Amino acid sequence: MRYLANEYSKSKCSAQHKNFQGVDYWLINSEGVLRRKKGVKDSLMSIPGGQEVLMGLSQIGTSIFVSGTNGLYILQAHGFKKIPVRYQGRDISGFGINDLLQTEDGHMYLNSLRYGMLLCHQMEDYIECESDALNHWFKEGNSIYSNFYDSLNRTFYIGTQQGLFVVSRPGQFVQAVENPAAIGTVRALYADQGGLYIGTEDGVFHLGVDLKRLKENHLPGKPLVTKIHAWGATTVASGNGLYTLNEQGIQILNTQMGQRLTGESICVSVPIDDSQLLLFSRIYKGIFVLNRQFPAIRIA
Repeated sequence: MRYLANEYSKSKCSAQHKNFQGVDYWLINSEGVLRRKKGVKDSLMSIPGGQEVLMGLSQIGTSIFVSGTNGLYILQAHGFKKIPVRYQGRDISGFGINDLLQTEDGHMYLNSLRYGMLLCHQMEDYIECESDALNHWFKEGNSIYSNFYDSLNRTFYIGTQQGLFVVSRPGQFVQAVENPAAIGTVRALYADQGGLYIGTEDGVFHLGVDLKRLKENHLPGKPLVTKIHAWGATTVASGNGLYTLNEQGIQILNTQMGQRLTGESICVSVPIDDSQLLLFSRIYKGIFVLNRQFPAIRIA
């Protein structure tokens, strides 16, 4: 079975960081969006009322959207504006929105936790959704937790509660492939030139010519991985710890903070640049900047 092409599109937008009008925004899933601008003190923007897990940060046109378990928001200068999401005559935003994706030909797709991958249209003050042929793979009771769109091969890779789905769109032809259910719930996806890393609640897999589980090197237990990204030349994963990945295996990130976070209930890492890592730790109740050469610095 053919899973992946040998090459990926070179334009891989991070769902965790956006630079917009000279301001950097980093998504910190359970805390909010960190706003950084040169010469201005860092500020953490949170959803009013709390009780929200943020999952996506997407730029569509001139707007930045933040999606989460309770809805969809447009990011404004100093806060969030909630946007209704309509499907089949009702507002579905309260059921949870994983992310927004835009294809190379301008189509916009919204990943609803309850209703799957929906074609959507941005209206003046709301989002209108419909279910097209690309959503036929989705079954009630499933939930979308992660996604990656390979524009070079016009293919969606969608991580769900019921495994990984591969949805191709060459013209009007649609092909849906569910990977072996043994990988379980897929929480994170990251593509590089060698293939696709798949972070799950029970370890990490790599999908290239075939699917294989990464060897776990000297880990105290099964890693739960919710984020995977590049940090310079290193591939980093975070979840119940801070890890490095390659096609041969997974191991604890070789830093003091990485050692201390072993057994963490949840941590989230986001790269600032090739030498600095933004890290939210639930155990340490804070946001830190981790440098390759110096101890972690708390910033919020």
